[in-house]
Amino acid sequence: MTEKWLAYSTYCWKVACVDYISPEMRKDLPVLRIRRGQPVTMHLGFVPSQLSVSQGNRTKRLVARKTATWRPVAGVASIFAVRKAGGDASYAVRVKLR
Repeated sequence: MTEKWLAYSTYCWKVACVDYISPEMRKDLPVLRIRRGQPVTMHLGFVPSQLSVSQGNRTKRLVARKTATWRPVAGVASIFAVRKAGGDASYAVRVKLR
């Protein structure tokens, strides 16, 4: 099993907001190398009210829970968008499919 910490992408909590440059332009994203069709499990430190993942122009809504599973459809930068009372955040990882 491969484990990776996701990179911060953007966030707005209560009174502060931070935007990073586009994940496609970033050189510091962690790389997740997996087999095509292999599921990815994401662990959050809280239960979100909304959770989705975007790859390019595709966005898939995931079941909003503390641990969510997803199958990447492309080997590109992937962004997880999370919403919870008090704010929202996004996290990024570069997926490489074998």
